[in-house]
Amino acid sequence: GKRKMQGTDVETETTIGDYKEVEGMMFPFSIESHMKGKPAGQSIAIEKIELNPKLDSASFVMPLVAEKPKEAEAQKAEPQMAQPAVAEKPKKAEAKKTQPKKAQSKKAEPKKP
Repeated sequence: GKRKMQGTDVETETTIGDYKEVEGMMFPFSIESHMKGKPAGQSIAIEKIELNPKLDSASFVMPLVAEKPKEAEAQKAEPQMAQPAVAEKPKKAEAKKTQPKKAQSKKAEPKKP
């Protein structure tokens, strides 16, 4: 068959053999593969095939991960893309809205002698 290797289509040949019976079914115990026309390649030899083995459910439990300190997480965080500098318009000084003080009218009291 054809495979892509480093971006190039390459013609390969694969030979499957050494069939053995496992629980009433035939399985290949050897696989050889190489590029067409070249003697070097790879060989896989299968030692044992087990069908439906009993597996411990603990094998499928996600491992606990220690909590990382927040500082370390911040340092490892993906770098943020630099934002272009935008000059902000200077804000106009807000004039305090003050109302003029009303003149307090005081009745002139007669001066006592």
